[in-house]
Amino acid sequence: VLNATFGSIIELILYTLSISKGNLNELVQSSVTGTLLGMMLLLPGLSMVMGGFKYKDQRFNPASAGVSAVLLILSLVGAFIPTIFYQIYGHYDLSCNQCSPVVVNNTDITLDTLPISFNCTSCTWTEIDISTDPIFLDKTRYLSYVCAVILPISYVIGLIFTLKTHAHIISDPEYIDIKAAQAHGPQGVRWSILKCIIILFGATILFALIAEEMVDTLQPTLDALNLSTIFAGLTLIALIPNTAEFVNAIQFALHNNFSMSLEIANSAAVQVSLIQMPALVLIGALFSPDGTAFNLVFPALDLVAVLFGVIIMNYISIDGKANYFLGSALLIVYVLLCASFYFI
Repeated sequence: VLNATFGSIIELILYTLSISKGNLNELVQSSVTGTLLGMMLLLPGLSMVMGGFKYKDQRFNPASAGVSAVLLILSLVGAFIPTIFYQIYGHYDLSCNQCSPVVVNNTDITLDTLPISFNCTSCTWTEIDISTDPIFLDKTRYLSYVCAVILPISYVIGLIFTLKTHAHIISDPEYIDIKAAQAHGPQGVRWSILKCIIILFGATILFALIAEEMVDTLQPTLDALNLSTIFAGLTLIALIPNTAEFVNAIQFALHNNFSMSLEIANSAAVQVSLIQMPALVLIGALFSPDGTAFNLVFPALDLVAVLFGVIIMNYISIDGKANYFLGSALLIVYVLLCASFYFI
């Protein structure tokens, strides 16, 4: 939890600076989606595959994974319900390439003739700009604020359940290879929790000092690499700040402690959806009172991709076993979803 918290703070700093620039809002949304997909598919997939090189099968605590799965379902409902609401009730414009008046009795109908009828071709429905849509300004925007207030409450309830009232179920030593943990455990003097917090806080401050320079050079870099903002946010921007989580999760899997690897992935995904996204909504409201800087109205493909991720995470947590086959399946799904965003 501590590791995921400071990782979320780093991402919040980076995303806040991006929102403040005013032209990187699309990148922030795609980065949030990319982080969720990375934690639900890529990280456990890599851990399963790497752990599968040494162990035929690895076990993990299905009770702990089940709690995280429930929180992910809850976050999916709360974080994406504004998207569903706006997809259903948002306004659309009908645009056509060519329209010609209908001919009745060899007489052209003109503007002075009622009723006026036209024959149009190549017509498409397109969403209007949310900054001018009354459905968003008067309804969806406030629904996003309601979700942003409620979602952190569920995270607190989940923490109390996993760390306090039901910690004995979540931290079951049955699913940890004690011999492997002792053989590959930390060597030397162990840091206290206070020292860990101070070190992590100092690293976060150092990152904050260079974050603005990183954001300023982001768009020129993407232009040089010929990458779209959406694809870069989904992959590079979403994954680079979480490098430490990937390294730690793979190391735990190599030491036959996949239960901890999955916990790292679940904790990060839950924090993104229940803490980070609500915080970004409130931060976006400070920069743009009309709610257009950052809101919970995501593209439909983002919703479908995250839905697939949540379903798969729930499925693999049923029997409490992991192997390279399941890991390969997760990686393939992740690559396919990323490919779909590449062609946007």
